[in-house]
Amino acid sequence: MNDSKWDQAIADRTRLIELDPKNPERYTARAELWDKIDSYDQAIADFDAAVALQPNNPKLYLGRSSLWKEKGDATRALADLNQLVRLEPSAENFAKRAEFNVASDRAAAALNDYGMAIKLDPKNVSYLKSRADLLERKGEVDAARADYMSIIQLYDATIASAPTSEAAYERATLWRRLKDYQKALADYSLAIRLDPNDKYNFDSRAHLVQEMVDGAPQVMKYLDEFVSKEPTFADNYRIRAEYRDESAIDKNLTDYDQAIRIKPDDVDLRLARAALLEKKGNLAGAIADYDRAVQIDPRNAQALYRRGMAKSSRGDRTGAADIAAAKALDPDIAN
Repeated sequence: MNDSKWDQAIADRTRLIELDPKNPERYTARAELWDKIDSYDQAIADFDAAVALQPNNPKLYLGRSSLWKEKGDATRALADLNQLVRLEPSAENFAKRAEFNVASDRAAAALNDYGMAIKLDPKNVSYLKSRADLLERKGEVDAARADYMSIIQLYDATIASAPTSEAAYERATLWRRLKDYQKALADYSLAIRLDPNDKYNFDSRAHLVQEMVDGAPQVMKYLDEFVSKEPTFADNYRIRAEYRDESAIDKNLTDYDQAIRIKPDDVDLRLARAALLEKKGNLAGAIADYDRAVQIDPRNAQALYRRGMAKSSRGDRTGAADIAAAKALDPDIAN
């Protein structure tokens, strides 16, 4: 199997079946190999044999259903999922059948299955989200909102007892979906305070601001406020520089200078400042940032390539070595 010698592996599994023909696991193990080489009929035949030996094993119906789906037979795939739920009516299995029904455009059946899954596991955020998404697509806005509010209440409890950046971020996303922007903004800010090293939290908050207000001046007002209230967070300066007009090179450089003072070993900040320094014609300053970026991450193809290009622009022949090293790491780096 490790060497992808499927014929030999299947021959070995066949011999194991011959030695132990009453063991259903022998058949499902060989079915796994048939599946690897897209031999779905043979894989299903092995599951049929396993089911004949162990007709009340729900896992067998789940495995065979997956094969029917791969083969494109939705009717038989659903029939096996029905057997799965009949034998093991768990929240997880109802959710599995719900997912299949969603993919098959059987919205009513999917909603019923999600309802059963939630009844059995009312605190499962994934089930509530899936049902809310489906309700929203069906235009049942109030019912979807009720599910979203149930999820928010679960996050309320989590954040009250053991706050995490992830929980605050997820709650912010839900408030944003419900267009309660002020609560979303507060939760993104909470996520940032809980984990100021996660750049995505900062980016998400900035995107929310752009969704909340009209026009660059209003957006910039918020970004200035973030810098003022959270002056020790490097990404506030980064985001302000990214949003500001490119022509304001000196202001943007000032923001990157401050961000790098806070995070001197952040490669992305170094690359961003180097690009601005190149625009100003300060190749020596740009190369210094590229040098530091390469020291921090010697396998960063972008840092190597851009340093090589900057060196070449200065007539430094060692730039060619940087460019070659970058292309060895990423052949498409020049595209």
